[in-house]
Amino acid sequence: MVSMKKIVQLLAAAALALSLVAVAHAAEHETGTGAKGEQCVEPTDFMRHNHMDLIRHQRDATMRDGIRTSKHSLKGCIDCHAKQDGDGQFMSVKNPEHFCSGCHKYAAVSVDCFQCHTSKPSEERAKLGNATINETLKAQIAEVNVNE
Repeated sequence: MVSMKKIVQLLAAAALALSLVAVAHAAEHETGTGAKGEQCVEPTDFMRHNHMDLIRHQRDATMRDGIRTSKHSLKGCIDCHAKQDGDGQFMSVKNPEHFCSGCHKYAAVSVDCFQCHTSKPSEERAKLGNATINETLKAQIAEVNVNE
């Protein structure tokens, strides 16, 4: 029979191993953000912990109040963080290398945003590469005008 002390030691070893994997995964994901700009709209640590609250707030303001802003929009996240595959095509969220997929899969969190929203950048944004925020906003406005 296994002693309680042995079980505690095994659990502690498993927890240590899991934390090392988490650190390695976070570092691996950090280097592959695919970000087009110099920095995110908020500090990285803040975004890691609060991005879903920002996206929900943006959704509620848009759907309930008709207020559309781009600073914390899901579209803005995708336009900036979308990654390309070896053929230069933008990856779908179904690809494990997609910016959202890696962390959400690792954290065992279901991503349902893309049941309605696209997981690839807009064509106009994709053409801009490392454009400034003003150029990005102009492209988004042009896209809205074309779609109306």
